[in-house]
Amino acid sequence: MRPAAFLSALSLISLGLASPAVAQTPPEALVWMVLHDINVTGLDRDMPMNRPPIVTEVPEGMIRAVDISPDGETDWLIDYSRAGLSQFCGTGGCRLVIYASHEGDYQRAFDSQVLSFDIARRGGRQRLEAQVHHGACVPDDWECRYAWYWNRTTARMDPMATDAGRTLLPNGGRQPIDREPDERAAMAPASVQMTVTASRIFCPYEDLSLGGQLRQAEVTPLPDLNGDGADDWLVRPPTPCDADGPPDSEVRLSQTNGDPVQAITVDAATAISADITRSPAFLVLDQDRMRWEPSRRSFVPAE
Repeated sequence: MRPAAFLSALSLISLGLASPAVAQTPPEALVWMVLHDINVTGLDRDMPMNRPPIVTEVPEGMIRAVDISPDGETDWLIDYSRAGLSQFCGTGGCRLVIYASHEGDYQRAFDSQVLSFDIARRGGRQRLEAQVHHGACVPDDWECRYAWYWNRTTARMDPMATDAGRTLLPNGGRQPIDREPDERAAMAPASVQMTVTASRIFCPYEDLSLGGQLRQAEVTPLPDLNGDGADDWLVRPPTPCDADGPPDSEVRLSQTNGDPVQAITVDAATAISADITRSPAFLVLDQDRMRWEPSRRSFVPAE
């Protein structure tokens, strides 16, 4: 879909703008960042003279004041669909970035491609809901939507139910900030990072002159499953070079006084989700909902 199509679609969406937002001036740093992002798309270091005119003003409506955090300060949304450049868009929509005010500064709260979005008050919270690429839902869903709210305690966007009542988060759900696998691993607790490092294997191609592929475990944060208020972790080991399929996955639970520990091993063919109907969340294996039972230190079927 072309950026212009996204623009027309997004223009129909309620943006949760604060009433005085139109009169507010975006921070200079955000203006600089956006102009840099736009202008660098035309850079060719081998042919530096072959470039479009330098953009010196942010396209209208690209940076907007919104209300996503509950501190009464202005938050800022950057809608890259307004840039009119295909580099910021793909099959999953156009890039959307939100900076939330936090302790006198701004923190990147959301950074992902979306097809459409809406900011509105739900359940006493300011909620961001977005339609994303259909592949982010399991099973595949062309109306794939997720929702988040700003958690002041953790200073990040946490998942919440969508307007349609969706609470199931396959593989931990859509993360509010798109990160490369190595970046996600670097944010994990030390023991999880060590698991990723130790899991690395090099699988050469049949034609050795072409090199090979480096594989490593993939880690994804899960909503709190055991009630301690911290993230838990899904760890998927790499597929061995000569194997037909991936090995079993692990769910590791955080501890109040240490790194996460393995709580359950899950067959690679089993779909793993979290259900945020309640807190702590349920672990869902295929269609079976499980809850953490502290007295047994294991997952048991949910009533």
